[in-house]
Amino acid sequence: MTRGRTTLRVAMITAIGASIGAGALAPTTAGARAGVTPHRATVGIHYAVPTRACDAATAGHAACDAIIAKPASASTDGARAYHVGAAFTAGPAGGYTPGALATAYNVNADSTVGGTQTVGIVDAYDNPNALANLNAFDSHYGLPAETASSLQIVNQNGATSPLPAGDSGWGLEISLDLDAVRGLCHQCKIILVETNTNSFANLAAGVQTAIDLGADIVSNSYGGREVATTSASDAAAFNSLFSHPGTAVLVSTGDDGWRDFDHINPASWSYASDGPQLPSSLPGSIAVGGTTLSLDASNQRTSETVWNRNGLDDTTGWNNFSAAGAGGGGCSRLYSAAPWQTSVTGWGATGCGTKRLAADVSAIADPYLGYDIYDTYGYGGWLKIGGTSLATPVVAAMWALAGGPGGSLYPATTLYDRFASSSSNFYDVTSGGNSYCGGDAPANCAANGPLHGEAGGSANPNGSVYKTVDCSFAPYPSIDGTVRANNKECNATTGYDGPTGVGVPNGVTALTAIHPKVTITKPSTIALHQPAKFTTKFASSLGGESTSSYSWKWGDGSATSSGKSPSHAYAKAGTYTVSVLVLDGYGRTTGAATSITVGEKPSVTAHGPSSLNVKQKGKFKASGSDPNTGGSIAKFKWKFGDGSGASGPKVKHAFAHKGTYTVKVTAIDNTGVKASKKLTVKVT
Repeated sequence: MTRGRTTLRVAMITAIGASIGAGALAPTTAGARAGVTPHRATVGIHYAVPTRACDAATAGHAACDAIIAKPASASTDGARAYHVGAAFTAGPAGGYTPGALATAYNVNADSTVGGTQTVGIVDAYDNPNALANLNAFDSHYGLPAETASSLQIVNQNGATSPLPAGDSGWGLEISLDLDAVRGLCHQCKIILVETNTNSFANLAAGVQTAIDLGADIVSNSYGGREVATTSASDAAAFNSLFSHPGTAVLVSTGDDGWRDFDHINPASWSYASDGPQLPSSLPGSIAVGGTTLSLDASNQRTSETVWNRNGLDDTTGWNNFSAAGAGGGGCSRLYSAAPWQTSVTGWGATGCGTKRLAADVSAIADPYLGYDIYDTYGYGGWLKIGGTSLATPVVAAMWALAGGPGGSLYPATTLYDRFASSSSNFYDVTSGGNSYCGGDAPANCAANGPLHGEAGGSANPNGSVYKTVDCSFAPYPSIDGTVRANNKECNATTGYDGPTGVGVPNGVTALTAIHPKVTITKPSTIALHQPAKFTTKFASSLGGESTSSYSWKWGDGSATSSGKSPSHAYAKAGTYTVSVLVLDGYGRTTGAATSITVGEKPSVTAHGPSSLNVKQKGKFKASGSDPNTGGSIAKFKWKFGDGSGASGPKVKHAFAHKGTYTVKVTAIDNTGVKASKKLTVKVT
């Protein structure tokens, strides 16, 4: 562990924080394990009060993105109606079970691949019951109790004590993260890092600590507002503190909708953001958006749409800081998009230009059809919970089942490469949106009038709130002079879009590292002691892709070579393996190899009469094969032992005198290698 490095990062981010933040196997079946008594969800209309777990974020700090769906009746204050369409396998609180999600998302939670990976979870404050809660969850689903190896709980410096002060809101987030990762990845090692506070300074230190302790993937279910007026230097410094090449750093996009539109009503618009949630909008983060997942009685997906149920602010026109109800995202005002994102098919329709867009990928987030977790620190045990705080550890667990980053410096490239290689790698979310209109056509949305509670507003829902609440309409007043005209920054569409990115992973293949293809072109011929030129070809589906270095091995013990098209001369005859290792600009290493043979003698056969009479013409012929790379026999030369000779594969010769003669034919290939064959002819 690098304690000094962590301390330096905390000091650095403290100075700037305030300006930044204001191949699938058989799926595990729910209830299949010993001790589990599954029950079925009740079809029909239900009611719940959505309740945010954490307090609102303040400048330089983050809020967790967990939302509890508390059971209620229709008359309960703040209750929302939701519909259960099928009797899926439900947990104790009525939400989805680990097995139901494993079936829906086509993963095997028992896969031994998960055992090779360590998932880091970073949250603020302590949940003193974290281990006991997770063990209760494990026991309910027939999983073994946690051990010192399977679960580590440390502070932001990497020590097991002292742990920070407790907080029941963040404590609930901790239980959610642990139960989501363990529920979908039974053999993963988990490192829970509890930071001193919810400041970005401490959370960034926690991410570094998780990585220092061996995390391959880090799940971060929290965020704060991106502020467009942040200076370029502060934005760059903040970005560097959450940049961890080689590690998949997953971050939730938030629960307040596109650009925090859920908090833009006249009574509360000052809370709203000018952009997506940090740190999900950082170029090095993997931003995880939210969906509403509906299952049938067999736990198979019947639909998956953009999660958007709106928050109470939109219903009442008052700032309740209620449990907002839409996946976050949008074009960053501060950060540029990575080339693998700007090159994805469909990018132009998002309207982001060169700016970063959240999300990259998505998963279940809707708390009404949420996930059951167990928590006793401020709560009574089983709860149904959601938010992008659920989506993020779900994707983190799936990434572990896929084998982790797989050697890529920028694991996000895997998403875009897999998306480009096959549409079947992801479930395409094509319905809904994460802004005010929720994917509805602009005309229909405008017909419903302005925001609730707004006096004198126009049919443009952006109205007079001086913020943009839907990307389908002109900003009011204009923020950037662009009328986005129902673009895909905040509306789902076929293929890539802003609310869900490339879609929902359909099994682990979507998250399994993919590397560019490299091939070697051999020279047409290779001769001993003569330089032979080899060339490699590099192919990738990602935009902006380039090679960083080449390393060639020749198989003859000589020094390695670099460059795209080096030459090499072989000093000894033999068969050699030529290989090249290519490092691309995204830190992915790919190799290729080919076999060559050089300097080996051709195989020669010769035929002719064993006896002849004097002056009788005999027919002689020769053939052969050449083992050398690009080699072929160029000529045959004959010597008849009587001072005469001939050339060609077929010749005739008559001897003038009696005697026994040795006839020799020599094959010469196009690289100059020779081989001979002899015949004996008796002349009488």
